Formats: sequence, C-alpha cells, structure tokens
Amino acid sequence: MKSVARDAVATELPPAARKEMAARALISAVETFVSVIERDVGQRDEWISQYDSPLGRRGHLKAVRTGALAGVKVGRRVLVRRSDVDSYLQKHVARPQASMPAAAPETSDANDTAAALLTELGLRARR
Repeated sequence: MKSVARDAVATELPPAARKEMAARALISAVETFVSVIERDVGQRDEWISQYDSPLGRRGHLKAVRTGALAGVKVGRRVLVRRSDVDSYLQKHVARPQASMPAAAPETSDANDTAAALLTELGLRARR
C-alpha cells in the first residue's frame, strides 16, 4: 500500500525532482556497495607474503629474519601483517640528503702531480 502511495507522489513530482531522488538513491546504493567491497578487501589483504610485499622478496625476508617485522611461516611463504609493513615503511622513509657541491680539482695541480709521479717512475708525460 505504501509503494502505491510513493509511486503516486513520484509521478506528481516534476521531472527534475524525480531525477534528484533517483540520483540520491543511486549514490546511496553505490556507497553501500563500495563499503562492502572495502571491508572484504581489507579482510583478504590482512597478510602479505614475500611475493606481494612492497619491500621486495629479499627485503621482506630480511626484515623478518632481523626481527624488524613479525612474520609467520606458512609452507614456503612468510606472511606479515599489512599494518606492520605499512608502519615499517612509515618509519623508514627516505629523506634526501643535502649534497655538498663537489670541489672541482684544479687541472694544473692535477697535471703537475701526475707529471711528478711519472718522473719519479722514470717515465715522461706526453703533451
């Protein structure tokens, strides 16, 4: 009985209002769908093996071996919680180092040094 009343109200609304109601219903359905998918993905990806690790296979295994990450061995796979890997990566962020400009060697000093070494060895430099 209520659906009949709702349909009667929907037909009485102008087309723009009906489009608005349909859009809101669609958005609500999509939000529900996305939240269910996110929950399912979060549960599936709770553990990461060395083959799927952002650290790479060797880095993953080394971090577990040294105790930096807590791992569980299941068959040939070493599993680590995704949250542990994420926090490990946050702690090990690469920071750019301030580079010192390299001092250019003076060519005359380098040539003189090379000539002196060659003379000591009994050799002569070409020019």
